[in-house]
Amino acid sequence: MKQNLLVLLLPFSVMLGLFLFGYYTINQSHSVLNEELDSHTLLEIDTELDSMNNLIATVKWQWEDFPTDGIVGEDILEFILLNESMEPIEIFSNEGVLTLYQSSDVVYETGEAYKTNEGIAFNFPNTIKDNVMLGPKGEAFIILENISERAVFIEVKYYHTWEEFSKYSPGNSIVDSLKEQGLDNYFWILERSIRLP
Repeated sequence: MKQNLLVLLLPFSVMLGLFLFGYYTINQSHSVLNEELDSHTLLEIDTELDSMNNLIATVKWQWEDFPTDGIVGEDILEFILLNESMEPIEIFSNEGVLTLYQSSDVVYETGEAYKTNEGIAFNFPNTIKDNVMLGPKGEAFIILENISERAVFIEVKYYHTWEEFSKYSPGNSIVDSLKEQGLDNYFWILERSIRLP
């Protein structure tokens, strides 16, 4: 009789242990909101000179988590040349591409960059279309020719928004443009800069 009791208690205790472990694991997982996503986003910048002595600046980003309040809005990636005092100087680029990935598959690509009052920027969507996520992972590069001798650093600003907005209005900074559209509390900025080679 005691042997039968062991046969019944052993599977029951294993099932109970698995249930408690699963319950504990689910309760320990955290959720991230768009407002907090900046601390869960990797942003890297790298530069190199090509054979024609043009500067190629490359940026890669990836979200480490997905916001529970949805993937919506449009993000902006801005390249800025800076002098020794970290002040913006004129930037010229005739070539650049921004690419979004899901895993290693290309899901979006654009070469449409525009001039801002500080640098050159790309807009790209944050959305889910046909089970494809746009925005959480990507890279962009620009090729800069005839760089001013005053240029010492290149800076990248990654603006994440979680509301729809109309395009950047020339003459303003991107921050002012977003604020004018009522997005004061609906964006954050990550910035990275490195010394030019």
